Amino acid sequence: MKNQGRLFSKLERAVKGIELIIEVSNKNAALKALKRFGECHTFEFIPYLSLDCSIEDARKLSELKYGRAKDRTFERSFSDSIEHIVSIEPAAKVSIPPMRPGINYYRRADEEKLWNLENIGLYSALERASGSGVSIGIIDTGCDYTHPEISARFGSEKGYDFVEKTGNPMDRNGHGTHVAGTVAGSYCGIARASRLYAIRVLDEDGSGSEADVMKGIEWALKSNIQIVNMSLGSPEYSEAFKEMCYYASSQGMIICAAAGNDGEPTYNYPSSFEPVISVAAVDKRNKHAYFSNINDLVDISAPGVDIISSYMGGGYRMLSGTSMATPHVAGCIALAISAGIENQYCEDRMKSRAEHLYEENVPAEAFGAGLIRIDSMVSSAESKIIRTFREQYKMQGSRGLLGKIMGASGK
Repeated sequence: MKNQGRLFSKLERAVKGIELIIEVSNKNAALKALKRFGECHTFEFIPYLSLDCSIEDARKLSELKYGRAKDRTFERSFSDSIEHIVSIEPAAKVSIPPMRPGINYYRRADEEKLWNLENIGLYSALERASGSGVSIGIIDTGCDYTHPEISARFGSEKGYDFVEKTGNPMDRNGHGTHVAGTVAGSYCGIARASRLYAIRVLDEDGSGSEADVMKGIEWALKSNIQIVNMSLGSPEYSEAFKEMCYYASSQGMIICAAAGNDGEPTYNYPSSFEPVISVAAVDKRNKHAYFSNINDLVDISAPGVDIISSYMGGGYRMLSGTSMATPHVAGCIALAISAGIENQYCEDRMKSRAEHLYEENVPAEAFGAGLIRIDSMVSSAESKIIRTFREQYKMQGSRGLLGKIMGASGK
């Protein structure tokens, strides 16, 4: 009933077309019936379709499904197909969390260490890991993949543009390029040998559809991308979006998302879905950023105030927001994986090795587990020893491996 109310309320307010997310019991039959109303996308991993259609057709479909039909001709022509539709929801609008205006920063000094990277222990961690062999999807406004900061991180396949429906996901906003620079830039980034993919789901204004974000996750899954960064969100969500995130996580994908910039105890999605890593922002002194959302589903904190990174057009810009904090986490996890930590253990290791943060009059949940510390995550060769031991245990059995260890020690 709640979703029905949201659906009809949105139909009343809509002035142009609308995108619906439709749960179906038979994809082929539903697609055959629905494609006459507009452009359909069939999601491969979950039982849903998206339909981009007119307000009038959306209203007729919804009224027929929920017993409010007024157009008897439409009802008769579509009555045999409605049985394949389980539910109808409006696709939520997603966007970049609101941010302070950026400051252009034209200087690049390779010898200068950036405070945000120092605070998380990056420079010592780079002696142990580089991000090599790890793939990261930037689900955002696209990326300026010609920017010298990140161009080497892209291969021949740059990603995909779900806004323009092309294979050229060029950034027309700047946000995605800034995020990508923090994830893997050669100067201002973390996982400097990783492979990036730009997945454009937001337009030049930083706005988009929940359905396109789901398509982006699906594309990343089919492309075997290990980590996705989503510095975007919405206060609303469909069950389909939730199911897509849960499914992606079950397949081993690590999803990092911005907690939101409302500065209130509110929930943002997808960051507040249980399997998604929700990232809050702190400043240079590791103090809570005033704009960063506070809730019990925040997982970790990362630098998010006055962050210098690449910007479209070849320059650099200083920006603030949980959007800027999130790519620190995606980059750190890529480093951890390249150091030998298996995907399924990364989040636990990240939290257990985080730096505890405390601030008077700020709820502890504002920080999640604390400040991410990549130096602690990849410290020594422990992670590789753990993985090697586990693999050999499976291959040889506990007795054979134990005998080797005891023999090597001379006991």
